[in-house]
Amino acid sequence: MPGQYRFGDYQRQSRGGHECLSLNDIRELRPSLQKDADGRIIPYEAPPIRLTPDEAIRLLSPYVSVRFMEQFKAVVPLALYLTPFQILFLQHAVQDSW
Repeated sequence: MPGQYRFGDYQRQSRGGHECLSLNDIRELRPSLQKDADGRIIPYEAPPIRLTPDEAIRLLSPYVSVRFMEQFKAVVPLALYLTPFQILFLQHAVQDSW
């Protein structure tokens, strides 16, 4: 069957610019080890990660948007049902709804 390919081969070939990097090759991501006078390794303290507001939004938006839509889908129908119930059956106006 010369016209058929394995799906794994297709995925490997269609990665579209994806590149695997070794952490051993990138000096910026792997700090050099420093030792004290006794020869013990000094623990490395990484600098704090600084995010711009745009990066923070891009990082959080997939998480927040899904959770917001779940809450919206749960709360809005309930509110649309309870408002007429309160007005018609309890005969009490909705105060400060906004």
